[in-house]
Amino acid sequence: MRAFSDRPLREQLRLTALAASATTLATATLFLLGPTGPEVAVPGPLASVHAPLFDRCEVCHTTDAGLVKGALHGIVGDEDAIVQSEKCLACHAFGDHALNPHGWDSETWEAVGNPAALAASGIPGASEGRFTCTTCHHEHRGRERALTRVGDRECQACHQQAFESFEDGHPRLGAYPYAEGGTRIAFDHAEHMTNHFPGDAAAPESCSDCHVSDPAGRRIRVRGFDVSCADCHGAEIRGSGQVDGAGIPFLSLLSLDVMSLEGADLPLGEWPSDSGISETGLSPFLALLLSADPALVPDLRTLAELDPLDLLDATEEELAAVARVAWGTKLLMHDVLLRGHAALRDTLERAIGRDVTAEEAVALLGRLPAELVRDAIRDWFPNLEREASLYRDGVRAFEPDAGGSTGEVREDGAREAWVAGGGWYRREEDFTIRYRPGGHADSFLRGWLELAQGAGAPAAGLFDTLSDPQAVGLCAKCHVPGEGELSWTQVPVRRALTGFSHAPHLVGLGAQGCLSCHDVADAGAASSSGFLPLKHASCTECHSSEGARASCVDCHSYHDHTLERPLPDTPLSVELPPREPLARSSR
Repeated sequence: MRAFSDRPLREQLRLTALAASATTLATATLFLLGPTGPEVAVPGPLASVHAPLFDRCEVCHTTDAGLVKGALHGIVGDEDAIVQSEKCLACHAFGDHALNPHGWDSETWEAVGNPAALAASGIPGASEGRFTCTTCHHEHRGRERALTRVGDRECQACHQQAFESFEDGHPRLGAYPYAEGGTRIAFDHAEHMTNHFPGDAAAPESCSDCHVSDPAGRRIRVRGFDVSCADCHGAEIRGSGQVDGAGIPFLSLLSLDVMSLEGADLPLGEWPSDSGISETGLSPFLALLLSADPALVPDLRTLAELDPLDLLDATEEELAAVARVAWGTKLLMHDVLLRGHAALRDTLERAIGRDVTAEEAVALLGRLPAELVRDAIRDWFPNLEREASLYRDGVRAFEPDAGGSTGEVREDGAREAWVAGGGWYRREEDFTIRYRPGGHADSFLRGWLELAQGAGAPAAGLFDTLSDPQAVGLCAKCHVPGEGELSWTQVPVRRALTGFSHAPHLVGLGAQGCLSCHDVADAGAASSSGFLPLKHASCTECHSSEGARASCVDCHSYHDHTLERPLPDTPLSVELPPREPLARSSR
């Protein structure tokens, strides 16, 4: 072996460097394996939110705590990234699919996302459709670096529509914020501002007269119907000015051509012949209740195609259908006469095919008073109990004069006026029991609208009636029906990945105020909000490379914050301290 001094200079330098490196490595290894080594080997200080866990590595790491802080951490102690992320989810709950893109389930991701493009992106875990927490969040960078603060590069790793900045190349805002998930409250700002407000002493003078910020400053809310709308629309909702009266018919007697039915040997028993004068139709509520009997469903369809007051040209089948509907009405009223609310609730459950909760029943029945219903039914059908019993026993023949007049049309507007504050009344002139709304957010109308829309086909006729913008209560004049539930409030559905807070934007708006950003749509425009979509240029006036911050995470979040957050499992066991026995009286 050659002596070191005999080697070429370049080789001497290389060997010297290798020896120095080996010595340094050996020294570092001995130090790191010593008593103070683990403290020095920690990758770096924790973020502020995790600082209390500095000495509890096992909370966040799956590897043995000694190895995590040891000299070979990162060489021997590497942890499976997915398993490691599960440790994060022990504290940070993001739904049942937290490691999927945006926490969405597979079905949503297939519909909304782009799985193929993601799988080809080369991001770790992307091919399996799962991301680890460390894809975006990097710990051990100290208190100054927020774990949640990520750059645009992380977002554009998946979202391939890359652009220079928010002001240069960012996709247009589209219909934001009035698109899907909007308020579905129909209010034409332009129409009110230009035609209704001028000259009206009750009209607002500023946006702030009707709108107010929520406590957090994020959303702008309407102050409420009583403050913003009641002066002009309160009386309308209570029924003032309605052509057919202030109330909506709940139970009704159908006006019938009784003579044609009796001529076809289809006697109805007692049926107020005078009811034909009022030309009363089948109320949508009663039609839904009658549909609880499947045998009557085709008969109800037949009746809808006829004029029940003129059955001279009706076929035998059509006449028989009308008679069965009439008897169905009498049998239902007999059941109501005997069992009241329970009869109506049971019948409704059969009609819609599901149970009606106790809370729903309170709203749907509106505390229908017993005496009102009993008196009406007994006046209309004095011998109903006997007739119902005979009919159920198969008897179809009644006294010849049974179809004579047993009711009388009497105009009585005083009853409707008596319930000006809302409630039930009997209207003599058309043989109906009616409900008059008590005002805005009437629980009876709201309950039936929600039930009718949710029940689908069985209650379609009822929903069409109640959701007419000019129907009693005028609910759908402002609350526009859409898919799913009706929207009763102006607060929009939270957008999954986009957030905006008004609070920092309300300063320095100038004389235009809210109109600095919100442009009023033309009167009659097809917009539930009454405003045009926001303009990208309105945002870039402030958010730019020279102005306010404009990174992706300033407006967007990765995690879907609309998902349900599960609570941690907590055992329902509590150890109570022993209680001292109560002292007995000496008496």
